Amino acid sequence: MIAEATGETEEAAITALHSAIDAREVRRNEDRRKDPRTGTLVPCTDEYVEAFNSVNLTRPQRAMLMALSLAEDNGLAEEKVADAGSYKSANSAKKALASAGRMIAGYLSSKTGSKMPSKSLDGTALIGFCGDSGQEDKPGNWILHPELCAAIRIAT
Repeated sequence: MIAEATGETEEAAITALHSAIDAREVRRNEDRRKDPRTGTLVPCTDEYVEAFNSVNLTRPQRAMLMALSLAEDNGLAEEKVADAGSYKSANSAKKALASAGRMIAGYLSSKTGSKMPSKSLDGTALIGFCGDSGQEDKPGNWILHPELCAAIRIAT
């Protein structure tokens, strides 16, 4: 159950229900932390659990997210993420992760965009970020937000 409301009439109850849902969304947005690397507002673990259990992620998307959650702060190289999802290329895996991020964002009514420039595809900032490898020509590891790592462990 997301919200409950009553009213003198059907219209009043519906209006009260909309108000309760809007208040919930405002409260959630205020409770989110801002990721300094992406500028994205990161949902809390409970929000991610709800989304993870509700959105229709593919098996490869779930496999990649599980592998990334197990890697925690170290993250995984693009090739390992692609391997976890049985993708033939890192680019295909990135697109699948971006799609997963957009689905989660859509469920949570979040914006996937950021005011800060990002090298990531739209959608990936909501699930994580690419760490710094320390070498210009080598991409860093993909790292999930800790809130999502915890949510995946709870949800599976």
